Amino acid sequence: MNTSLRFCCIAFATAAFFAPSASASAIPLAQPSIKASAKMNLLALKINLPKPPSRGVPGNSGRGGGSRTCLKLAKQYPKEQAILNKLVALIPEYQSEQVTQVWGTTTTEYPTFWFYVPYATNSIRSLEFVLQDDNGKTLHKLPVAVPKVPGIVGVTLPSNKPGLQADNQYNWFFKVRGDCGDSLEFVEGWVERTKLDAATSERLKNASDQEQLSIYAEQGLWYDALTTLAQQHHTNPKDATVMTDWKGLLKEVGLEPLAEQAITMPN
Repeated sequence: MNTSLRFCCIAFATAAFFAPSASASAIPLAQPSIKASAKMNLLALKINLPKPPSRGVPGNSGRGGGSRTCLKLAKQYPKEQAILNKLVALIPEYQSEQVTQVWGTTTTEYPTFWFYVPYATNSIRSLEFVLQDDNGKTLHKLPVAVPKVPGIVGVTLPSNKPGLQADNQYNWFFKVRGDCGDSLEFVEGWVERTKLDAATSERLKNASDQEQLSIYAEQGLWYDALTTLAQQHHTNPKDATVMTDWKGLLKEVGLEPLAEQAITMPN
């Protein structure tokens, strides 16, 4: 199966949450890789993303169109930056024939998920993150604070509740409700927690942040690599090297316009 990487975005819904959304045609992207500075030890390394499970873990395909609900964009961007007018989940998307699989891996029991929310805060009634097991049982239903400014929002699973179990698949949903009626938009995707071999685990224990990022890219751990870079960029927003790496990561998957957006870290 030939796979290409994209980021999953929203298909909007105005009624029931699980209502099917229209499928959009996939835009093939180049084989993903991170091109970073020598300081990050990532030069010439690629993100070795694994293939999704053969049994299939479909998610909403395509990037969402303009909102038809009472959710209002904080700013209307021009056509060449149209991605900034849509709700976006920052996660790999694999396209094969007519099946889109939205899926990524992590080693973390309590991972962080990242979403771009473009709406004016006064038009948002609520944000919610839902996590289900592969049988559809809801494990987490988390209210998410509406960010003070539009931009990228992180959601971390709470450590006071059961986390992800190794080698298990989990289906997540991020929902944005408008401040009127049943207005709703959402993204959907999957996460699998994987185990590292003993040697790689030992390398991570003694690694710097930059070395950890290199290992995550090497192992194809998208959630972990993305979270590491998001944290670095949030902590050092004026660091030229970090910004170059952040832009490079997003550019590889066609989301470079998001690089300048504010980041709201999880509570």
